[in-house]
Amino acid sequence: MDHIFPRADGVLIGGVKLDGDWRRELDPAISADIIRRTSTIESGIAEAKVRGEFPGLRPGRAQVRLELEQRPSPSGPAVIHNYGHGSVGYTLSWGCAEEVAALAREFV
Repeated sequence: MDHIFPRADGVLIGGVKLDGDWRRELDPAISADIIRRTSTIESGIAEAKVRGEFPGLRPGRAQVRLELEQRPSPSGPAVIHNYGHGSVGYTLSWGCAEEVAALAREFV
């Protein structure tokens, strides 16, 4: 799954899902493969300057958990859970952030 996300500060590219791989180190072969694959979609990527690289651990679940949990004590803190996005976290980030803000406003 290749993706290209234009942003104000550059372009985010990616597209690797390796089940059971929890390495935090960059793998130059994977980076080169991402550039090769995404440059078949947008040729300018092959010549673009790489401004940064980061490996991501993106645990997923069958469904994103996004909900407010009120702790048992009447004055206890509430917790807003927002996790399990897997490899689509960047895609969902703005919508989930809006929902988290709405839950926080309702609680306060």
